[in-house]
Amino acid sequence: MNHYDSPFLDYVASILGTKLVAYMLGFTRTSELRSIRRADLVRVHQIAKIIMTLDEDPTTTRSWFMGMNPRLGVDADPAHDRAPAAVFREGDYKSVLAAARCGFEMGA
Repeated sequence: MNHYDSPFLDYVASILGTKLVAYMLGFTRTSELRSIRRADLVRVHQIAKIIMTLDEDPTTTRSWFMGMNPRLGVDADPAHDRAPAAVFREGDYKSVLAAARCGFEMGA
């Protein structure tokens, strides 16, 4: 797939930047986004739209993906909080989606 033909990639790259999108999808270079699977991109898009609903500022959405999130932590210990982007990269899409939905329900 040519990444320039994807409205999903255009949307998430405009909000998150190509480097963060590439990282989340397990790529080391942004040029590798050309071989992205549509299903993976749709998942990133879905989560980004939820966060953008809370605050339409792309900087806030980028920060949410990169910042430590207690909903993704281990053992309720702040030292073990994890960033949604890293958890997504590890393949745990459902946990990141749940954290985004929880933030949406709480308005934060």
